Amino acid sequence: MANSVEIFDSASGETGSDVNTSNPELNLDKEGFVQVEIGSGDTVVIEGKIDSSLSYVVIDTFTADTLKAIKIPPIIRGRRTVDGGGGDTQIFLQKLDPTRGQ
Repeated sequence: MANSVEIFDSASGETGSDVNTSNPELNLDKEGFVQVEIGSGDTVVIEGKIDSSLSYVVIDTFTADTLKAIKIPPIIRGRRTVDGGGGDTQIFLQKLDPTRGQ
């Protein structure tokens, strides 16, 4: 998907890798969209932190397919907290569109 970056895929483990949103393609310190594709019965959280020395905090919790605007922190990740056994879950983060000045 050209306009998004996957920040979590349950097929790769229960916790996604840290995503540093200072990458110029991502919405650093902006509001952006996340899209969650839930495997049946799963619960996932989006977590963030403002500095690598701090602990992650939960930004939002999802139990169903969702498209939502959130404030994007400098470091973000996805994590599955409940495995419903019904397939893979993915979380995608919107990339910055430099042609729209966002």
